[in-house]
Amino acid sequence: MAFFREGGKRASELLDLCKETYAVRSAEYGDSYIVIGNALSAIFPEGVELKTEEDFRRFHLFAWTVGKLVRYSQNWSSGGHGDSLHDAIVYMAILGTEDENLKKETEDEGVDF
Repeated sequence: MAFFREGGKRASELLDLCKETYAVRSAEYGDSYIVIGNALSAIFPEGVELKTEEDFRRFHLFAWTVGKLVRYSQNWSSGGHGDSLHDAIVYMAILGTEDENLKKETEDEGVDF
């Protein structure tokens, strides 16, 4: 963050900058974090159990993807949001790799899906 390279600002200046950033992002994305929470709750109505590093990695990629899809949907009428579409594709590709690795590991251990 350039803020910290500019010779050490005061805490109040940093907070002012953060407030400005929040206002800009909020105007652009709205309360997407609420929509994302609602979407994840609907997708996993019984919750989701995260125990292993793999679980957390996979869920993180999944949640990021949902966030990108929400951002895309908020721009639907103007033709979507290209960066979010691109990011969602990348995250899903990585998630697919994680899934395949998990399947391979569990097959090696004799676990059947």
